[in-house]
Amino acid sequence: MAAAADLAIIRNNFSLSTWLLLGALIQSLIFTILPPRVAVLPPVCLSTLILAKNLLITGGYLKNPYLAAAYRGKATVPLQEDEDSGNKIAVFLLGASSNHPLGVFAPGFSDIQPYLQSMWAEAEADPTNSGRESPTSTSLSPLVPMNHERRPT
Repeated sequence: MAAAADLAIIRNNFSLSTWLLLGALIQSLIFTILPPRVAVLPPVCLSTLILAKNLLITGGYLKNPYLAAAYRGKATVPLQEDEDSGNKIAVFLLGASSNHPLGVFAPGFSDIQPYLQSMWAEAEADPTNSGRESPTSTSLSPLVPMNHERRPT
């Protein structure tokens, strides 16, 4: 277990561009050592495996690991008491997250955008009644994935 934690620390300490650069460097070294037909096998095999896994998950043949932490069903928001006014308040974040293997490219996910824009426009039209505090980057841009955690591979 400690080894997995150590790998996660190393993985999270570098940006995506650093990992891509490292992968390109390793692939360049493989191309200088091995014949081109053999050197192209690792990325082709890895891409094929990832594509096959996503297709099997999308088709329902494999369990979807993206849904492991998803809460299905109804939920309630715990009310907190405002220290200044003593009123009960709840905070809602308007957004969408996709647990589909294709992420924001999942079938039907783009249909959510008009509903979100409508809710944001309604909240902005009457900020006093809706309690809208301030605009966010997601209220001004098209669908932005709200899930910033790393997805399982």
